[in-house]
Amino acid sequence: MATLVDNKDKVWKQGKNEDFMDYMERTNVELDRLIESGVVISFPYADSCAFYEVVSEKPLKLKHLPAGDAWAVPYHQIRGLRLADLKRMREKDAFFKDLAGGNEFVPLSSIG
Repeated sequence: MATLVDNKDKVWKQGKNEDFMDYMERTNVELDRLIESGVVISFPYADSCAFYEVVSEKPLKLKHLPAGDAWAVPYHQIRGLRLADLKRMREKDAFFKDLAGGNEFVPLSSIG
């Protein structure tokens, strides 16, 4: 079962005098960096996705990433997540990325 840790990273906070579009660009760059490093899982939510960073696998700990619309899934969905579920999500994402032949790929975990 997963636990949710607080996100205290200042990168996800808009600076007092920071332009909103600059803030969005900065957080999108950070989200892309984390996705490329393979530590992000996403869940479809509303018209977008809820993004979480996998902080540790044993024990399974996730951290909410308030990127874009900053959607978050209900806590009971996070709490019920197991490491086996996470591995299955990653395997499906890798399969579809390979199937796409390196073309633009939207992770399966972000579309359901």
